[in-house]
Amino acid sequence: MMDDAVGICNVALTTIGASKIKLLTENSDEARKCNEVFWGCVKSMLEDFKWSFATTQLEIAQVSDEYFGWAYAYRYPSDCLEIISLVNPNLTDDWQHHIDVSEYVVQVAENKDDGKVLLSIHERVMLKYIFFQKNITKYSGKFKEALVQKLIVTLGVDLKGMSTSDLEKHQQLYELLLSKAKSKDYKNSYVKPVKENKYIKAIR
Repeated sequence: MMDDAVGICNVALTTIGASKIKLLTENSDEARKCNEVFWGCVKSMLEDFKWSFATTQLEIAQVSDEYFGWAYAYRYPSDCLEIISLVNPNLTDDWQHHIDVSEYVVQVAENKDDGKVLLSIHERVMLKYIFFQKNITKYSGKFKEALVQKLIVTLGVDLKGMSTSDLEKHQQLYELLLSKAKSKDYKNSYVKPVKENKYIKAIR
């Protein structure tokens, strides 16, 4: 079963001929290595595509700090891996009419302990983004199959001294499965019809 990190890791471990684990935190070489690389592998895959199961949206909150050259500062979501789009909900309710990249910037907050801020000329900002989805039950089957292959490539050398030819085979399989996962996710995603920008309509 691949409903959790241990289950996914065990599929990869058995494929390379290593021992299964019961917990990522148990005292074994296999568990230590899986614990070290698992979420890094997930993160890199999530950043590689606009996965529907890792996409969310929210209106981000303003912060009181002032930044030279920008009218407004917003708290940047700590779980944001990649921005998909931004809109000003005062001007539009359609993601097709997004804020231009010249109208915002992301940078480290003045108080570095506060993470990042998004600076913009817009008084309201709705953000759609890829977040660090850690609920494995939300992953698609194809995504999990690709993740297994990525783990095999990552774990194979350190745990079992896997040959270059075997690594290349699993790397190719990973790329194939990842491509299939992306294609299926894209086809299953709902695309909202384009609507007219309320701001453009108002000034006609």
